[in-house]
Parts: sequence; structure tokens; C-alpha cells
Amino acid sequence: MLSERSFVVDASEIRAVFEVGLPTAVQQGTNQIVRLIIVAVVFAVGGVAGIAAYTVGARVASIAFIPAQGLQQAAQSIVGQNLGAKKLDRAKRTTWLGVRLAAIGLGVIGVIQWLLPVVLTEAFVPELSPEGLALSVEYLRILAYGYPALGAIYLFQAGFNGASRTKVSMYASVVQYWGVRLPIAAVGGLVLSFGMHAVFWAVTLSNIAAAVGLGIYFYHSANTGMFRRASATAAD
Repeated sequence: MLSERSFVVDASEIRAVFEVGLPTAVQQGTNQIVRLIIVAVVFAVGGVAGIAAYTVGARVASIAFIPAQGLQQAAQSIVGQNLGAKKLDRAKRTTWLGVRLAAIGLGVIGVIQWLLPVVLTEAFVPELSPEGLALSVEYLRILAYGYPALGAIYLFQAGFNGASRTKVSMYASVVQYWGVRLPIAAVGGLVLSFGMHAVFWAVTLSNIAAAVGLGIYFYHSANTGMFRRASATAAD
């Protein structure tokens, strides 16, 4: 039964919640800001046809995001449970298994997308100008190259998040969006006059860069005691 005596505010628990949750909030917020800026770049570079192609790509890519996000949520829960049970090897194996499953699964989706870009475009936007259709087809094929990397990103982040290292996911996203995607799109599209090609490749290259960076850092962290420290903290 709830009583005044049982209602106690634990400052350390509140601090722990903010330490884990705040980086995730910052990560999502900064990502959305970059996406808005890139929409402005797209309009400046490609006009209405460019916006149409970028929108088609975002809608089709959302199909790939859903299974990747589902695997991420499941994996980080399993990682956290294994760390609480002091099963460190299982936590590590869960992350690597999830990375393989996500990369292969999204890779298959990417192959389908690369082979059927016209069908997918017309399914989402039945009436497009020839220029808009051509740009959409090009964007869908370029996006497909980065789908395995996209799956790997979600699952590497699950490994870090499950170990309460949400700041790693935040920093990786900041570099991915602000350090790679936005500069390539803005400089390539507006300054170097590569047009929509720069914007399209900015998305894929930023995904690949983030996957490689997270993979290297996860390998290093997992082999230098990240899970051991997280398990000890959970026990405390």
C-alpha cells in the first residue's frame, strides 16, 4: 500500500535515469535537425523533383527501419538482462549475432529495392514527373548500398545502450549526421555542383561510416572490459 513513508525520492536513481536517457534524447533531436536542414539543401539543389525523390526514398527506407529498430530494442534488452545475470559472453554474442541478422536482413531488402526501384516508386507516388521518377530510382538504388550498414548501426548501438553507454550512440550519431552527411550534402550539392548525387550519396556514405566506426569501437570496448564494468555497476 502506498504511503507517505514509502514514497522516497532517490537522487542517485534520478541521476542514473538522466545519464542514460538524456543522450538518447539529444541524439534523436540533433538527428531531426540535420534532416530538416538537408530537406532545405534538397530543395535548393533539386527543386520539386528533388524533394519528391527524397520523400520517396525516406518512405521506402522506413520499411527497412522498422525491422532494424525492432531488433535493436530486443537486442539491447537481452544484453542488459545478460549483464545483470553476469553472463558477459552472452551479451557480446547477442550484439554480434544481431549485427549479422540485421545486416543480412536489410541487405536482402536492399537487393529487392535495387532491382525494383520503379515499382516501389510508383507504389508510393503513382504520378511523378519523368525527372522526379528518374531521381527517385537513382536514390533508391544508392540507398540500397547502405542498408547492411544501417542494420549494423542499430545493433551496435543496441550493444552500447544495453551496457548503459548511450553517450556512445549519441556521439556516433552526431558524427554521422553533422560530421559526414550534412557536409557532403551541402558542400557537394551547393558548392561543388554535384547536385542531387551528392545528397543521395551523403546518406549512404554516412551510414557506412557510422557502421564502420561503431563496429571498430564496439570490438575494442567489448574486449577491454565494457561489459564487465556495466555488469558490476548493475550489481551495485
